[in-house]
Amino acid sequence: MSNGTWIHPGHEKLQKVVPFITDPLVFLNSYQTMLFESSFSYVEEEDELFFVYKGSVVEPRELPWVDSEKILLIAVNENLGDDVAIGLDYRTGENSPIVVGTHWLNGDKGCEWEIISDSISDFLHSLENQT
Repeated sequence: MSNGTWIHPGHEKLQKVVPFITDPLVFLNSYQTMLFESSFSYVEEEDELFFVYKGSVVEPRELPWVDSEKILLIAVNENLGDDVAIGLDYRTGENSPIVVGTHWLNGDKGCEWEIISDSISDFLHSLENQT
């Protein structure tokens, strides 16, 4: 990030890699901003609308749920109210997070999380290879 390589690849490239997120995203440019955006402090046990649970309080769950204590958001909605994001899901290990993104279900069924890539390096490589 500090050397300027962590920049938004462009909406078209991102859309090709993550077709289920159609709203514009902002790539977060500092670790502090990522931590701030990743704060799900309102989640005491679970949030059924956003498929977020607190792992220290409830039993572990698989995707489409994410653990509020083990996710780091790296990109969030550009427009207020879109409520879309891309994050690193650290439930797979401290050194091997998977990349996940939000996917709005039809109707009022919520916003579940879906795998984008098995690793951040694979995700970035996929973005680089888009023309």
